[in-house]
Amino acid sequence: KGTETGELKVSRFQAGDGEDRHEICPADLNSMIRAIEQLGGGYAEVMEAIHAAKKQGDLQARVVVDAIPRTRRRYERNADADVSEESESPHFQSANPIPEMFSNKLDEEENKKEGQKRPRLEEDGSSEGGFLSTMGEWFGR
Repeated sequence: KGTETGELKVSRFQAGDGEDRHEICPADLNSMIRAIEQLGGGYAEVMEAIHAAKKQGDLQARVVVDAIPRTRRRYERNADADVSEESESPHFQSANPIPEMFSNKLDEEENKKEGQKRPRLEEDGSSEGGFLSTMGEWFGR
């Protein structure tokens, strides 16, 4: 509720409790939410106050709850936008756009030192020396 000075008076009434609690705060959303919290209010009370303020026309912002982005939403760039802003902004380019997640650089360096080459899998899934030869390499044979 608004006061004559332009501030908000947030009140909490509780059944069975003889005393009502009041908090006066500046007339902005952040202060209102903090006042509700100081009086023991939670998410439901904050949302109720926000919806009431929107319904009365006291809140100019759009209020959306559980908003989920729509699929196939398109962003249209403003045709009047200044092209020079784009040219002045630095362009960054990745040296390798596809990260090598599964490459083992340490293993490759060890093989280069030893002069060995690990058997590679063929397209059909078999290796050059077979599974047992691969296991032998694991144990140093």
